Amino acid sequence: MSDFRVHRVRFFQYTPQAIQVIAFDDSEKKLAVGRADNSIEIWNCKENIFHHEKTIHGDSGRSVESLAWLRGRLFSAGLHGDLTEYDLSRLRPKTTSLASGGAIWCMQLNCAKDCLAVLISSL
Repeated sequence: MSDFRVHRVRFFQYTPQAIQVIAFDDSEKKLAVGRADNSIEIWNCKENIFHHEKTIHGDSGRSVESLAWLRGRLFSAGLHGDLTEYDLSRLRPKTTSLASGGAIWCMQLNCAKDCLAVLISSL
């Protein structure tokens, strides 16, 4: 067996974050992953090969408790009571709607996949 050298390079300190929620878009084969630091990762899942495409960095004043895809559009909701649609090309919120009823704990598409329902908890 020949001798060899190992050279390690660490360009940055990686701190993994827990996954809070995931949502899969079956038509586009994309996976949205909401992390504990309130960031959202977009993964391309075509041909069963997962490739990290982009990250929407989280806002410390918001939480990501639920994610949903609706016709290629990504929505998030959380304890702040806002329903947010994201601009995936600019990686920032596109529109935000206030639920005005309290925190949003979960959301789901209907069977026809043309309507988004949210569960709001009132205080």
